[in-house]
Amino acid sequence: MVSIATTTSAYLYAIAAPSPAVSIAALPGVVDAAGRSGAPQWISNGSLAAVTSAFEGRKVRPERRNLAAHQGVLRALVDVGIPFLPVAFGVVVPSHEDLLELLSANEEAIGKDLERLTGKVEMGLKVRWDVPNIFEFLVFRNPQLARLRDQVIGKPGGPSHGDKIALGQAFEELLNEEREQHAATVKAALSAWVLEFKNDPPRDEKMILNLSCLIGRKQERAFEQAVLRAASCFDDNYAFDYSGPWPPYHFVTVTLPVPARSELVGAQ
Repeated sequence: MVSIATTTSAYLYAIAAPSPAVSIAALPGVVDAAGRSGAPQWISNGSLAAVTSAFEGRKVRPERRNLAAHQGVLRALVDVGIPFLPVAFGVVVPSHEDLLELLSANEEAIGKDLERLTGKVEMGLKVRWDVPNIFEFLVFRNPQLARLRDQVIGKPGGPSHGDKIALGQAFEELLNEEREQHAATVKAALSAWVLEFKNDPPRDEKMILNLSCLIGRKQERAFEQAVLRAASCFDDNYAFDYSGPWPPYHFVTVTLPVPARSELVGAQ
């Protein structure tokens, strides 16, 4: 068991099975308010191990160097292939004792997620309309929306506020219908290789799909080929962008209760 001073907080990166044979001390850790960066290290209660670094204070600044340090530690764990649960950026446990209490109190729930995610990685897939104007694109492809647009624009005296609302609603309904249809096509093409899907809400009107995919670590190449086959079902008005492998951020189900002496603690 690695010992740290009880007056020093522990910044938390990840939770894994006990005593992984992975060296992480050379990686940069997050920087505290005093500008100090503790080397990442393993702390274990015998059943589970946590990746932490010494940290003075309770809050981590969301600076680029800190975000990069957090991601760098997780990327190193992905690269060596050990099963682990990534922890959300910014989690600080006030003491060594609090961290051990957190691990011991949640061994069963953490163990189940670790078992489920062993040998798995996350891949991201974004699908977008690659067009200058999404409204005009849908109008061109949908006669009903085109007629409504022409009726509204061609009204004597110009469209009323209600007309504009009705046209906007028709556009949103068609946009969502198109998204659902395209999402079903893409998921069907990937389903043989994807164990679980998580779909985040679109970030803008042109985004069709913002998908997180849980796959077997050895299936990355097969997943990439499946994405290419899915993309071939669409014309040049659609853009596919996949990324990864990443830690399985979206597929951790355990929620860690806050120990009595701790501030924010949680698995991502």
